[in-house]
Amino acid sequence: MTCRTTFALSFVAAVTLMFASSVAFADSHVRIVRLSYVDGQVQMDRVTGSGLERAILNAPVQEGAKIVTADDGLAEVEFENGNTLRLAGNSEVHFNQLLVNDAGVKTNEIIVSKGTVYLDTPAKGDEVYRLQADGETFTPKRGTQLRLNVASQQIGLSVFKGDVQLAGAASLTVSKKETLTIDPQNPSEHELTRTVEAQPADAWDKEREAYTQTYAHNSGFGGPSSGYGLQDLN
Repeated sequence: MTCRTTFALSFVAAVTLMFASSVAFADSHVRIVRLSYVDGQVQMDRVTGSGLERAILNAPVQEGAKIVTADDGLAEVEFENGNTLRLAGNSEVHFNQLLVNDAGVKTNEIIVSKGTVYLDTPAKGDEVYRLQADGETFTPKRGTQLRLNVASQQIGLSVFKGDVQLAGAASLTVSKKETLTIDPQNPSEHELTRTVEAQPADAWDKEREAYTQTYAHNSGFGGPSSGYGLQDLN
């Protein structure tokens, strides 16, 4: 074998190794997120080029997907670890980013265009959640339960449990039993109150939360906490 041949083979091997390494350490957008609850009129853009279609229970939710509820619509999205994002009536969300890096850390970036959404974040793990609305970014910490209301004239963030960090000009932390109100036209002007007013959709959110917790502690099959989507088998 000549020196030239040996060099060529070594070069090919090096390039192959570099390519394999780049693939191994690349971020992945393959996730196991699903539409776990549908009631009333709910539409979903599944990123197939067909636009909004009737939402189907257990449909996979991938990056770029959009979910829209009518006045009588309710929807719930379940992530891999069992935590959820819930949409009340007349709401719209866009899953701007759903990825997992080479270390297994998942990032979920969701744009709330309008309406009311509820988000529960896991108490453990490094999973990152970001809710965006009218240029504002809300980052809940571990073990947080929140409600975000988005309207043309006002954004309202209520924290039931945990803490939420607000980025931007009005950088601050909203804690348990606090409500932050923002005027989208004047984001630096905000009001933070130490109270959380009840809303009609809160009852449905608590009902779904109770359902999830009940089956998360179900001894059968180790419970949904050890098996994605197993609560739907009950």
